[in-house]
Amino acid sequence: MYRKITSALLLCSALVVGCASAPKRSSANDSGNSGREEALDKAKSQNTPDGREFAAMDAEYRKHNFDNMIKRSKVFLKTYPKSDFLDEVYNLRGLALIGLKQYAGAAAQLKKALELSSNDSLKNMASYNLAYVYFELGQIDAAAQALEGMKPSSLEKNDRVKYFILRAKIARLKQDYAGSAQDILSGIHNIPEAQNQMLESMLAFLDEVLEPINNLPSLERLLADHDDGPGADRLYYKVGAYYFGNGERDKAKKFFQKIVESYPESRYYATARDNLRKVEFQGVVDPKRIGVVLTLSGKFGKFGYKALQGLELALKIFQPAGEPNPVSLVVLDDQGDQERALAAMDDLFFKHHVAVIVGPLVSKLAEPMGKKAQELGIPLVTLSQKEAQAGDYVFNAALTPAMQVRELVQYAAEKAGVTSFAMLSPTGKFGEEYVKAFWDEVDRTGGSVRGCETYANDETDFRQYVDKLVGLAQLDARSHEVEELKLLKAATPIKSRSKKFERMFDLKPIVDFQAVFIPDEPKALGQILPTFAYRDVEKTLFLGINTWNNPDLIARAGQFAEGAVFVDGFYPGSHAPSSKKFSEEFRATFNADPSPLEAMAYDAGHILATLMRSGDVSSRTEMRDRILGLRDFQGVTGKISYRDGRLTKHLSLLTVKGGKIDEIAFQ
Repeated sequence: MYRKITSALLLCSALVVGCASAPKRSSANDSGNSGREEALDKAKSQNTPDGREFAAMDAEYRKHNFDNMIKRSKVFLKTYPKSDFLDEVYNLRGLALIGLKQYAGAAAQLKKALELSSNDSLKNMASYNLAYVYFELGQIDAAAQALEGMKPSSLEKNDRVKYFILRAKIARLKQDYAGSAQDILSGIHNIPEAQNQMLESMLAFLDEVLEPINNLPSLERLLADHDDGPGADRLYYKVGAYYFGNGERDKAKKFFQKIVESYPESRYYATARDNLRKVEFQGVVDPKRIGVVLTLSGKFGKFGYKALQGLELALKIFQPAGEPNPVSLVVLDDQGDQERALAAMDDLFFKHHVAVIVGPLVSKLAEPMGKKAQELGIPLVTLSQKEAQAGDYVFNAALTPAMQVRELVQYAAEKAGVTSFAMLSPTGKFGEEYVKAFWDEVDRTGGSVRGCETYANDETDFRQYVDKLVGLAQLDARSHEVEELKLLKAATPIKSRSKKFERMFDLKPIVDFQAVFIPDEPKALGQILPTFAYRDVEKTLFLGINTWNNPDLIARAGQFAEGAVFVDGFYPGSHAPSSKKFSEEFRATFNADPSPLEAMAYDAGHILATLMRSGDVSSRTEMRDRILGLRDFQGVTGKISYRDGRLTKHLSLLTVKGGKIDEIAFQ
């Protein structure tokens, strides 16, 4: 299925209509009508009945009297079946039907004209018009084939432009964007002087087809063929942007310079100039300076300061005076605002010359800051749980859904022997992301998901969702069991019917899963976990995420949380030597217990400081490469390595034991 014609393509539509359809009489050297002009001159010189009638029909066509012309042509074909003007009459019929938008009929007439004619000029124009008709009918392959028989070099410039536009439109619909761009640029080269509106329309069309081209050889081929004239600035920018986006800024430089030097009126002039500035500042770097962009004010400010404390501890900011500390921080507040965050990155890059940036913490800033880092060519270590999929300069250090479910499923499968799972999740992006990640991980490890139910975020009664998971909501499907229980209850000779007696004859749950994954917070868990017990779902392992690591879980769910397993990036009570040392240093420095947030930021800062102390960083690209090569770095919670855009690590596996949260030893 070919794509629908888009707006820029439609701008050129008026330029494509049949080359030989102009109503006014043209000069003899106008190839759009030159064949007909020759035929008209022949008709006048011969002054035969069929010649005079052909001339009359041509006059009707030029006046746009298409219906009358077609009526006269029918009489002509019956009266003069062997006329020398048959090919011209069929061509006129085709053009008239194009004027009436009767494209199927027009195709038949133009094909007949091509069969009969030996006139190269007429055949050229009939082929073009046939291609146009097929295009309007949506027969793209047939349109392309019709154009193959043409000789564009023999066309007058205006008609040549139309030829190339139609070819470009066909290539665009076939998703051959490079071919479409080639034809547009060829068409632009043939635009007569002073036709500015036509030029602007074609440049807009060119912008659209260049957008999806990311193949460097195709772009370089286009530039080699069209390295001057209108449209060349777009090619210089596109090739430069390709190199720039792939971190090859030295190669990008000459293409941006060409735009700045030769195309001051180009729409890409300002961007090319800015990118040149970024290239120049790429080499200006302080190898021992780390930039920090965090939300330090507003409702999320307290979390920003927690992350900052972790970074400060990692870089030994509060060590005794006099002790050398070559690595420094430059801290800026983004206030949770995208514009401020991006402006802060510019300041850190151009003014403070930092080698790497840490941040953001707020999820909505992850993507824009990731794109900015890739554009600037500066490593960015993000602390947001939302992953920024921007490129090889962006490193996600936060605890992501994928990391959490990987650890949970591995433990459940290898340690607890779980092969079948159910999921109960809140609606919305948060729950959806965890459900998708968990399901993918279960599939990857060969397990099975037996049920998945979602509930509204403000839900307080979870009986219907649990019932759906265990077959207590589908009473019609279990009507036979319901009837048997009623008969058994009626036949039981007990007069005093207590609540316990009544429950003996309740429909029993069908529990075909061994564990339930619930990505939610303690407030909801305080209602969900007791509901499973109330519906007689027993001996089921509850699995959770880092939000479970909260004293509220015990306060709200109590005994029903006993034995549940969940993960977090850090557990303050861990017996691991690295975790104990970090907790002790944090308490001694800030007189408070660290949370997973401080631990995550500490690890990020510790990694960067260690990489910087291992030798001067000559460039930001080298800093990026050092992070890419990170393997088995000893972090607060275990060994950290770079993998697929993330700084991955073993998480702390936690459980509720004796009414308290405790760590599970699992390797």
